[in-house]
Amino acid sequence: MVPIGSQVDTTASSEAEPPSQAETGRRIGRYELHDEIATGGMATVHLGKLRGDGGFYRIVAIKRLHAHYAKDPMFVRMFQDEARLAGRVNHPNVIAILDVVAENDELFSVMEYVPGETLARLARTETEDTIPTRVSTVKEGGQPSSSAPSSIQPNLSISVILAIAHDVLLGLHAAHEATDEHGEALGLVHRDVSPQNILVGVDGRARVLDFGVAKAAGASQTTESGVIKGKLAYMPPEQVYGEKLDRRADIYAMGVVLWELLAGRRLFVGHDQKTAIGKVLNAPISPPGMHRPAVPGDVDEVVMRALDRDVDGRYATALEMAEDIARRADRAPVAEVKAWVERCAKQSLSDRGGLVSRIESLTQRVSVPEATGPDKAIASSDALASFPRISGRAAVYIVMALVVLAGVWTLRPTDPSPTPSVASAPTPVAPPSVPARASATASPTATATASASASLAVTGAPAASSSPPRRPLSGPKRVVPSRPQPVKRPASNCNPPYILDAKGHKRYKRGCLK
Repeated sequence: MVPIGSQVDTTASSEAEPPSQAETGRRIGRYELHDEIATGGMATVHLGKLRGDGGFYRIVAIKRLHAHYAKDPMFVRMFQDEARLAGRVNHPNVIAILDVVAENDELFSVMEYVPGETLARLARTETEDTIPTRVSTVKEGGQPSSSAPSSIQPNLSISVILAIAHDVLLGLHAAHEATDEHGEALGLVHRDVSPQNILVGVDGRARVLDFGVAKAAGASQTTESGVIKGKLAYMPPEQVYGEKLDRRADIYAMGVVLWELLAGRRLFVGHDQKTAIGKVLNAPISPPGMHRPAVPGDVDEVVMRALDRDVDGRYATALEMAEDIARRADRAPVAEVKAWVERCAKQSLSDRGGLVSRIESLTQRVSVPEATGPDKAIASSDALASFPRISGRAAVYIVMALVVLAGVWTLRPTDPSPTPSVASAPTPVAPPSVPARASATASPTATATASASASLAVTGAPAASSSPPRRPLSGPKRVVPSRPQPVKRPASNCNPPYILDAKGHKRYKRGCLK
């Protein structure tokens, strides 16, 4: 991606010089400056990295103005103002300007990074019969300050060309219609629509570069008398005359781009300023179909209307021209444009992808000072967050283990409480008297039960039983001592006045010793 301003065209130098890594990793505000991917007369373009909290990052493109531009206070103000206005443009066919940074007498423009290549590179072929692609900064009567020989592929797919032009026109229209925060029209004009300022992404979409920045650069073109800055070959007559421009200047420039792609040659070629201006103002313009018979007549009409030297004879808006293209001719699908980009720029895309991968793999080393006071609690909570997290299944297993341990603890064996003594046993309440008839007719079983209960009350020992002891249940069981209950004795229970315990010893009954 090679975003360039309107004053100069950097196609030649951006392709001639390899990327530089001299300042890789330099911090500029929130950004890191990395590999240089293009350079020109106005600026160099670098890959950059925006870093945020929580490991967030984003790859961006950072345009770094040359020192003599960054030290001009008037240019800096215009650059910042126009970049701020261009930030109001939000459209998928416009490369967004994200930020402007001024630091250490340098000026940087941060832009969205889109993997792709400029239309100038995609449309160029290496042949011996080359055609100059541009006329850059020239003085009246002088020679161009620089030129870049190249040629345009004569057999580009017409449907691909129309798809790219349609995307660019939609992006231009979005910028032309941009408003400020109060809803007032900004009146943005690109002023430098050319193949060098059109990016075709690997997603098959074309985008406009440097919207707004080009207008800021153009505003400084009167600083030196007799100097015309920009690409004369794409200027409308009113721009050459220095008249006030509106959106129709961009429509004319897009008409020149479309004519050259369809015809496979340059429209206006001049080796000095006088010749170039004369052709822009007066040279006859033939339809591109005369140079390439495969171009449909309807497409010729669209191009010729956009190239009308009379401003009022052109399309009123870029959207109107885009709709006319869509109505008159078929456009290539996105997949076809994508395949064309990958085929034409395979090597450069691979090289730049390697640079991006290396930048993404870099880690940032941050030293955190020891926190004190209220910040210490925050630092502690952040430290806890560094412990490894437990998965949901592991948490379930841990909870189940805790439940089992709790159950084992509850059922653990404990020492029985001491047997209550006779003195500490509560005094039983005497039951109401029972008639002698009831006592005489009491069954032997009831008598034995009463005797056993009486023995438990006096000695705290269980009465002997003829039945075998029960087998204990599996697992430990907690023994809870029972509280002795008052014994209900019949009125005549002292015959005999004792009972025999399990060992055959006599145990006299309470209340029978008088």
